[in-house]
Amino acid sequence: MSSESFPQSVYVTISKSEFDALMALPALLEKLARRVAELEEKLGQNSTNSSKPPSSDPPGTRKKPQRPSGQSKGGQPGHKGKGRALFEQSKITRTKICKPSSCAGCGHDLAEVSGSTFQRAHVMDLPQIIPDITEFLLQAVDCPCCGQTARGELPAHAAHSAFGPGVIALLANLTGRCRMSRRDAKWLLEQELDDQIGLGTLPRLEPIASDALGPSYAEVKGQVPTAPVLGVDDSAWKERKQYKVGYIASTPGWALIQIEDKKDHETAKAFLAGFSQTLVSDRGSTYSFYSGIRQTCLSHTDRHFLCMASRGESSRLVGRPLLDAMDQLWSNWKSYRNEKTTFEQMSESMVPIQGKMFGLLLGGTKVDHKKTAKTCRNFLNVFDSLWEFTRDPAVPPTNNDSERGLRPLVRLRKNSFGSQSEAGTTFTARILTAAETCRRRGKNLFNFLKSTVQAHLAGLRYPLILAPD
Repeated sequence: MSSESFPQSVYVTISKSEFDALMALPALLEKLARRVAELEEKLGQNSTNSSKPPSSDPPGTRKKPQRPSGQSKGGQPGHKGKGRALFEQSKITRTKICKPSSCAGCGHDLAEVSGSTFQRAHVMDLPQIIPDITEFLLQAVDCPCCGQTARGELPAHAAHSAFGPGVIALLANLTGRCRMSRRDAKWLLEQELDDQIGLGTLPRLEPIASDALGPSYAEVKGQVPTAPVLGVDDSAWKERKQYKVGYIASTPGWALIQIEDKKDHETAKAFLAGFSQTLVSDRGSTYSFYSGIRQTCLSHTDRHFLCMASRGESSRLVGRPLLDAMDQLWSNWKSYRNEKTTFEQMSESMVPIQGKMFGLLLGGTKVDHKKTAKTCRNFLNVFDSLWEFTRDPAVPPTNNDSERGLRPLVRLRKNSFGSQSEAGTTFTARILTAAETCRRRGKNLFNFLKSTVQAHLAGLRYPLILAPD
């Protein structure tokens, strides 16, 4: 065999710096691979596997898949159905008797036959809206003593605007709570009132409603220090080109929405000034300063576990069992919420789940995925705060109630791009506080707004938003 059939060796002389660069390539490739994995994970984050709000989800985001229960679709046996109840007799405007003309069986004429029983059915409709227009005649009177002419003055409630409390309250409801643009609100008011309204008139009516809601807003804010359990959350807001933060503090009976310049410990401390009871929040650092009793939201915890399970093999071995433990936790909680078990039984059923989760998190601190190990350590630092709901029946396991209360602010920000002035920001906080508090207390928002604006314009005593109807 000739020597030409063997490959010839080629030797290349390189410098020490080039040799070091070649030796560093494997480490560099590993570093780049980790970076690509981190960016892909960040790109795939949404409200189902992180603490990102649902408003940030791109189109087509799928919710967390639920495991099949094996039951058929629709209402299950034992489910309490909900139907529309009949109105009270005092609310009935008119009554009409619908009598059959003939028998469906034999065709006998029933015109002269009287019936003994009635089946009630109610139909509600809107009457034609006729504006209530008051004409004020400012009478001029000549003084018989000095001859000077004196003219009557408008009453206090009519001197501020050509529109009364009902129109102002409806406008505040449409633009504040219902997220209508001012042009759409103008169009609707013109359709219902059969009158032209200038677009520039609407911004002059909103401050009247805002000033009228000032005492109610202060009344709700004064409840923060005395609340036994307080749920909190926050979301972004925008005033012109300046980014701000909307905070919410809520209980089952009221909700306070306050818009501040920053999202930091000092601002959160000022927002919760005087409060020292149980705080329900997510695991974010904004409220980590709080040294009192705290319940960390388990919905956010579930999402973090899902994120861990979607990573590499070592993370999946920790995240998947943690998700299984969370599924059992939710099952036990729903049994208690549906009154199938007592609070004591629910608390006892959580003990083995606590032990399982603690062991999994402890083992997760030793996995080779740095982010998963760090997440497990962080959860161990707040592990006790995950279970306050098993010690106090008044404490919910999540801060979902606060998130729902803050959702109108998020939608309003997306529809209107925020407010354009400090006065607009104040109006937003006050109207959303009134709307959410009225909803939680079963009050009619429009009626409350109308009576509040009426009292403000007339200089009378303001109605209390926290008082029972």
